Amino acid sequence: MSSKPSLHTSLSPALVHLYDVSNSIVVIIDVLRATSTIATALFNGAKSVIPVDSVSRCIELGRQIDGITAGERDGK
Repeated sequence: MSSKPSLHTSLSPALVHLYDVSNSIVVIIDVLRATSTIATALFNGAKSVIPVDSVSRCIELGRQIDGITAGERDGK
């Protein structure tokens, strides 16, 4: 007997831990927050935007390229 595919939606990255994602395909779409931040940076003169996966990677990369670091956590 095969199991049917299922789709689960998490409205916040902070809630992903509530799901068992082992042996799963996980798709992360952060459209609203990410595009708002990127559009604002570009509108205000940023030459480029480099998305990263963590605050620590953001700080590390910012130091490496002598760049401005910015972002948001929990909509702040």
